[in-house]
Parts: sequence; structure tokens; C-alpha cells
Amino acid sequence: MSFFDDALGILGSVAPTIATAIGGPFAGQAVQAAVGLFGLGDDATKDDLLQAVSKATPEQLAALRKIDADFAVQMKTLDVDLARINASDRDSARRREVDSGDSRTPRGLAMASTVTFFGCVAFVFYCVIKGYPVDATWATLVGAVIGYAAANIQSVYNYYFGSSSGSDGKDSILARSMPTDGMQKKADG
Repeated sequence: MSFFDDALGILGSVAPTIATAIGGPFAGQAVQAAVGLFGLGDDATKDDLLQAVSKATPEQLAALRKIDADFAVQMKTLDVDLARINASDRDSARRREVDSGDSRTPRGLAMASTVTFFGCVAFVFYCVIKGYPVDATWATLVGAVIGYAAANIQSVYNYYFGSSSGSDGKDSILARSMPTDGMQKKADG
């Protein structure tokens, strides 16, 4: 797995809409949505963005999540269906499997991703049970690795079972329905 695959995995777990767009015809708009956060120039490429994501601080990743939500709204306003574009990409991968008769490769990658994810989680539990000291660097590294492995598991799940666009939409519906000002006033009052 390459450095850029790792960075794309991180991006996919933090900013799934931008990550989806980067793989398609809206890559330029996706990069432009996030350049300001990382201090990149207007001529930044998706490789520049992935490099910045790989070095991002937790605060930048949190801000990237907000930028991703805004980008999703922008794409929806433009009537761009990134879920359909992404589904088309998965469908072509499934057709390749059927046409070539090669079901072993996707199955092997799915098993490797699953074993890696649960192996990482087991390792973390083992370290916690043994009482190994955890500093901020270690916690950040482990969080990134588990986030990347979890994104891979999500990709495997989406490949075999599809993705629920209703599930993707629930986040934006919940975000719009939350009375943030009222909740803050109740908490302050």
C-alpha cells in the first residue's frame, strides 16, 4: 500500500464526500474546498492535498470534517450525485469480477482488510490490558491506523453489500434538524 493510498484512507474516514469527489470528475473542486485549511495555493493538486492530510493535526482533521459537510451541501445544490458516481465505480469493479471470473482477488483483499482491522483493534486492547503507557503521539498514530483500517472495512462492506444513500443522507438531515442555538442556550441557562 502506498503513501497516497494511506492518505486517501485517512481522507475517506474524515471527509468522505471530498474523498469520493477526488476519485472522479470533481477532483478539482474537492481540492479547492480544502486548500485554505492546509495553506495550499490555488494551484494545489490532489497529491498536495493528500500530503497535507497525512500530516494534519487533530484540529485540522476536525475542521476538514466541517469543510466536507459544506462541500456535500455545495454538491447537492449543484445537483451532483456523488453517491451515484461512486456506485457506478463500484458497479464497474463488480462487473470486472464477473467478466474476468476473478473472484479470488477481491475476496482475498476483503479478508486481508478484515484481518488487518481486527488485528489492529486486538493490538490496542492488548496494549491497554498490559498497561503500556500511551502518549499523544502513540494515540494519534494508532487512531490513524485504525481509522484507515476501518475505512477499508467500509469499502469492503460497500463493495459486497452496497452503500445506503439513505444512511449518508441521515447525517445531513440530523445536522439541519439540530437546534444548535437553542441547545447552547439551554446548556448555558
